[in-house]
Parts: sequence; C-alpha cells; structure tokens
Amino acid sequence: EFIASCGTYADKMKQANSKQKILDKMEAAGLTPSPKADKTFEFSFPECRKLPPPVLPFKEVAFSYPGADPADGLLLKNLEFGVDCDSRVALVGPNGAGKSTLLKLMTGDVEPTRGSVSRHAGLRIGRYHQHSVDVLDQSQHPVDFFLSEYERLKRPVDEWRGFLGKFGISGKLQTTKIGLLSDGQKSRLVFAMICVEKPNLLLLDEPTNHLDLEACVWLEGYLAKYKKCLILVSHSQDFLNGVCTHIVRLSNKTLSYYTGDYDTFTKTLEADNVIQQRKHDKEQADIKHLREFIASCGTYADKMKQANSKQKILDKMEAAGLTPSPKADKTFEFSFPECRKLPPPVLPFKEVAFSYPGADPADGLLLKNLEFGVDCDSRVALVGPNGAGKSTLLKLMTGDVEPTRGSVSRHAGLRIGRYHQHSVDVLDQSQHPVDFFLSEYERLKRPVDEWRGFLGKFGISGKLQTTKIGLLSDGQKSRLVFAMICVEKPNLLLLDEPTNHLDLEACVWLEGYLAKYKKCLILVSHSQDFLNGVCTHIIWMTQGTLRYYTGNYDTYVKTVRDDETVQQKKHEKEQADIKHLKEFIASCGTYANARKQAESKQKIIDKMVAAGLTPAVTKEKTFSFRFPECSKVPPPVLPFDNVSFAYDGKPENYLYKDLDFGVDCDSRIALVGPNGAGKSTLLKLMTGELTASKGSVTRHPALLIGKYHQHSVEVLDQNKTVLEFFMEHYPNTMTFKRDLDEWRGYLGRYGVSGRQQTTLIGELSEGQQCRLIYAMICMQKPNMLLLDEPTNHLVLSACV
Repeated sequence: EFIASCGTYADKMKQANSKQKILDKMEAAGLTPSPKADKTFEFSFPECRKLPPPVLPFKEVAFSYPGADPADGLLLKNLEFGVDCDSRVALVGPNGAGKSTLLKLMTGDVEPTRGSVSRHAGLRIGRYHQHSVDVLDQSQHPVDFFLSEYERLKRPVDEWRGFLGKFGISGKLQTTKIGLLSDGQKSRLVFAMICVEKPNLLLLDEPTNHLDLEACVWLEGYLAKYKKCLILVSHSQDFLNGVCTHIVRLSNKTLSYYTGDYDTFTKTLEADNVIQQRKHDKEQADIKHLREFIASCGTYADKMKQANSKQKILDKMEAAGLTPSPKADKTFEFSFPECRKLPPPVLPFKEVAFSYPGADPADGLLLKNLEFGVDCDSRVALVGPNGAGKSTLLKLMTGDVEPTRGSVSRHAGLRIGRYHQHSVDVLDQSQHPVDFFLSEYERLKRPVDEWRGFLGKFGISGKLQTTKIGLLSDGQKSRLVFAMICVEKPNLLLLDEPTNHLDLEACVWLEGYLAKYKKCLILVSHSQDFLNGVCTHIIWMTQGTLRYYTGNYDTYVKTVRDDETVQQKKHEKEQADIKHLKEFIASCGTYANARKQAESKQKIIDKMVAAGLTPAVTKEKTFSFRFPECSKVPPPVLPFDNVSFAYDGKPENYLYKDLDFGVDCDSRIALVGPNGAGKSTLLKLMTGELTASKGSVTRHPALLIGKYHQHSVEVLDQNKTVLEFFMEHYPNTMTFKRDLDEWRGYLGRYGVSGRQQTTLIGELSEGQQCRLIYAMICMQKPNMLLLDEPTNHLVLSACV
C-alpha cells in the first residue's frame, strides 16, 4: 500500500524502492504459511428422500464365484439381510470372508448363486472401494473430467471449481492432470463423484485408504452424524467406533448381528467366545468319552447294543453341527527375520530437493532442502496432508525416483523391505500362492512343505494355498506381500499404509508386533491408534519441508499445541508493540522536532517486518452448542430479603449482612471481589446448598438452575466411557428417548467426538471433562446459569 501511494513522484521513489527490497527479502527468506492451509476437506452428501422399507432385502442368498473349486463349497450361504435407512453398519470379518463380495451383491455387480436380492425402485447407491479411482481419466484435469463426465448437468466451470474445492482439490490441483495427483487426492475426486449422484445408500469399502489423517478425522466426524443409510468396511477400530451404530460380523459364510460400536461388539464377542469355547470343550469331552466307551466294547455281543446307541448319539451331534472353537479366525502371526544392525550413516539425505518431471515449474518443488538421516533404532511415522510428498519421500529412500537436487546415499549392507498400496501388483494372479513362491524364490531351494508352513504364518493356509491368487481377497494378497518382504530379511522397513485391506484382528496383531520391533521402521498411516501404538518419533511433512518430534502421535499433537501457544503469545506481543509504535508515530504529526523520533520508530517497525512477523494461530472450531430454549420466569425469580450468613451462624462472624438482592432474567451479571469475599458462597445460597443464617432466599417454582464450578467434574464416573455414562445417567423413559446415534451427535457439539466418545472418562483431559459438564447442564434446560470460573481447563478456542 505504501509503494502504491508513492506513485511516480521522484522524491518518493527512493522510499518506494527501499520498501520493495524489504518485500523481496521477506519472499526470498520464505513467508510463513497460514496454519489453515492444510485443512481442505469439508463436504456433505446432498439431501435426498428417505426410502420406506424394504430397501434392500436379501432372501436365502447363497453365493460362489464361477470357476471356484466345488469342494470349497459356497463363499456365502443362507443370508437373510435387510438394510435400514437410519443405521450406520460396519461389516467386519477376516480377510476372504466375503465382505467386498457382499457389497457387490448389494450393487448388483454380481448375482447370487441362489436366493434373491431386491432393490427399492428409488434406491441410489453410492459406492467407494479400492478400485474406484480406475474410472478417472488420468490424462484429464479434474475440472475438465467433471465437465465431460457430467455434461448433462450443464454446470458452469466456476461452479465445478467451487464444488471440487470442498474436497480439497483447489487452486492448481484443478488444472493438474489426474495422473499426477496423489492417491489420496484421487480418492477425494471419487468422493466428489459419489456426491454428484445424490445417493440414499452409501457402501464404503475402506474409505480412509489413502486419505491423510486430517481428512480421516473430518470424515469420521461427518459420518458419525450421517442421517441416511451407511454400510462400511474398515480396518480402523477408531473409525468404526466413531461412526457405526451396528456391527455385522461375516464369519464361516454367515452373518451375526450386534448393536453398538466396535468396542461394544468386541466385548460382546469376547463374552460369546467364552461361552462358545466352553460349549466346544464340553462337546469334545463328550465325544472323547463316547468314543472311548465304544472302543472299550470291542466285539462283545452283549455290549454291541450299547456301543451302537452311543454311536447314534455321536452321529446326531455331528449331523446337527459341532460348535467350532472361536480360536479359528486367529490366523496372522509372523516375525521379520533377524539381520545385522548397520552402523550409521545408513540412509543420509543431503540438501535434497525434488519435483516430478512434467510438473508445472510455477508450482515449485514438491520437497526442498531436506536434511534427513535414518536411525536403526527408531520407529518413525511420516504424517502430513495428502499430496505433501510422504510416498515420494519413501520412493527417494528406495531409489525408485532420484532427487532433482542434492544426494541420497545408501549403506552398502542396506536391505529395504517396502510395503505400499501397489505392492500386490507383483503377484502373478494366475498362480497359486505355493507355486508363486516356489517359482519366485527358486534360488532358495525350499521344499513345498516348508513354503506351506511359512505361508501359514501369514494366514494363507489350507485350500487358500492352492487357490489362484486372483481369486484371493485384497487382504489375503496383502498378507502374501508381507510374506515376500520377510523372505528378503530387510534391516529397514518402509510401510506405506500397512493396515490397508488387513482385517481388524490382523491389524491389532501387527500393531502389537511392530511396537516391539527392534530395527528401523518408517511408517505412513492414517490410523491414529496405530501410530500411537507403534511409533517413537513423528516427522510432520508440510510445505515441502520436514519437522521432527519425539514421542507417539498423541505426544506430537500435544507438542504442536504447546508450540502454538508460544506462537500466539509471540504474535500478540508483536502486534501490541507495532500498535504502540504506530500510535507514537501518528502522534508526532508533522512537527519537525518530533520527526527524528518518528523515523526511528518507523525503522524499528521496518526491521520487524523485514525479519518476518509471527502469524496468529488459527484452530478448528470444535465447541459449538447452545443452551436449550426454556420458558422465561416472571419476577421475582430469586429474591434475597435481608439475608445475613456465617458458616457458624454467629452474628460476629457474618460473611454477609442484610443483603437485599434480586435476579433479573434478562441480565448477565459478574460477581467480582477479592478471594474469600464470599462469591462462591453467594452462589451456594442461590442454589440452596447453604441456608441463610438470617433473612430468606426464595426460589420461583419454575426456576431451573444450571451450575458449573470447579468440582463439577466429580459427578462423572471416571471408569465409564462417555457414551456409557450418558446413556446410564439419562435412561430412556416414556417421556425421554434418545438412541446411541443421537447421543453421539449431541456430545459432538461439545467437542467430544470420534474415539473420545468411547474413551474412559478418567483418560480424558480436564478440559474434555469440563465439556461433559456443559453437556449435562444443557440436559437440564436451565433458565438460570451460575458459572463459577467456567473457562478453567478449556482451551482458548473454546473460551472464545
């Protein structure tokens, strides 16, 4: 603005040039980006009419893929299943159980071998799965693709630009070829396509695969309040807990139904497994006893009748179906082989910069000035938004791509084991797993039986070993990739979304194993739980650079929060100093004797600006609620009439004397005074917790007081989860009904969302517990609030 004001006046050109140099220096040194820049994923599925049932009924459905071995029987059998338009259902089960196949039966991509699947005439299904991105034209720009794909909608370019921006595809990304976008950015385009079709049933098969952590957190919060029907397959326990109201377990070719989130399901399943195991053990003991009796009868004619009777009992038990052991699904347990530890430097990066060939030069470098070294005793997580370059950094480590500038060196003894989203492409889809490993590792001269035992550790056992790889599920193929990594005996693991496609039990086992892994691990994952359980260090990738943090993901989040507090204080001090200096300069006016001082102060401001001012910290708004409407109470509401009070009742010790005080329903009153003046005591007299020593306090019959104070959190049961506490504290009655879904949405308004809702209250921060108290106050629908230090423990954004 100053430069512009100078115009072309010769006497001001020198000042204008000086200011331009300051600007050039600031830009050359690198401007501080707004912390808002990474928050780029916020959309909503459009409104559509609710369908009356039946929406999608399955009747006696059985299924087997054409060409499957008849000896294997059906993949799914005797399914009776219906979709309810108000439920958010998770499908869980081991790899290969048929979860993705069940979704294909719903959409009509495959037809049942037996039985029927009916679809409501008004049903519009929006489906996301691991191959959804294949429909994108890699040679087009996102905007051009949507213009051509949805030409029938006649939307102008600007409208498509705004629409794609809600999915984090904004600015130059909109005119970048889709083939050059990251997998996460392509996934966002698929979500945009789903929204265009206005579905009333969502089928999401691993929807968080390839999305960055912030996008996953946002999507979890959004789906937790989704009012239409959702059927979800996900390996993330955290995501399932935050979103789902029902669980359907697919195991042994049939479905089992559970109400509640994933944690509730696991508790119920554990209890069911105990009963099932006892029943299994009893049956096996009975069978053993019967067989021993039959064997003891031998060929004696007088005992043959008894032996035949016992044999009939055995036959009936087997015909009715014996109870299997619940241990059957636990099929993933291996270890990375021992290898020698490498002395440093193992994998040093020196002044590394990178840009993909063909990328727009105006976009600058994807990565710049990286100084990075790998330590063989660390488990490091790479986190950052989609497109920040996490997968590219791993490719630089392996040598799949070379730096544009700088160098990456690899120790002569380094062997890298890498897992990523395209690892399964190396598998020969036409071979059986055993044949594939025999041919792929022929040099090792291992016999068939040894390969069978090896693959069994990865859950590829029995008939799966002689099933064509192309017929295996994505999760089973992922297990084969882990097996291949183990064969190579790596001393550095690079795992890019390793839990993608693995079933939940395998994810839990892998997390536990990697948490004790003693060699070097570099990990990219969108699962906060997984990162917390595994990692010792965090590297945050943003704006082409790296920032280093020690500890797990929660520690990293806390450190960032502390850094932001320091940053905000520094920002506020700088702004206050600048304001003070500018006020002084303005006060000098045009007085000659004051100009020297004014110029001196201006130089101080110029130096501050040239050095770079600290930007303000901005945070997401996660605390937004309102006290419910209630009837206004006519006066007098809460009159104090000549009230005096002492804790011992003695007049000489009165804390108050002859108070006449009244509350007006349209006022917001602050009580101020020194410590010990009796502010909290006065509030207790209002609520009736204390009684006046003299005089009277009267309360209107319709008065409902909501009180918050420093000990309010003591009413919370620290040993219950948030949802358990509220559902037990406010049980459904004839006049009050609220289901799990409504409680989730209600608590979300107080910033208690996602996995926090299924966390023990004792493990929440003090600020989060305070939010729960506000939620309880609102349940009372008070018409008078008494707030004693309400901002204690709340973060700044919540206070604001």
